[in-house]
Amino acid sequence: NTRNPPDVRRANAEGDIASGQRTYDNVCSVCHGMNARSETAIPDLRYSNAIVSRDTFKSIVIDGERASKGMVGFASTLTPAQAEEIRAYLVSLAVAL
Repeated sequence: NTRNPPDVRRANAEGDIASGQRTYDNVCSVCHGMNARSETAIPDLRYSNAIVSRDTFKSIVIDGERASKGMVGFASTLTPAQAEEIRAYLVSLAVAL
């Protein structure tokens, strides 16, 4: 892959990575792929700059900031704490790239 992962050194993601992975697998993987490896036009979240910022990630995942682009908010499905666990999982994957 020629893309560069985001600089997550200051991401300060909090939350249990294993719990984030379980939630990701149940909620997010349908569109974004298992292990966050998207094989479609839907973004590969390991390379998303949105995972660097807790507030940016929450605004997308919980608040639906990108609903007009097809990424609906999941406020009725996920708590902000669960979204942060998902972000911690995604940051761990970006670090491993």
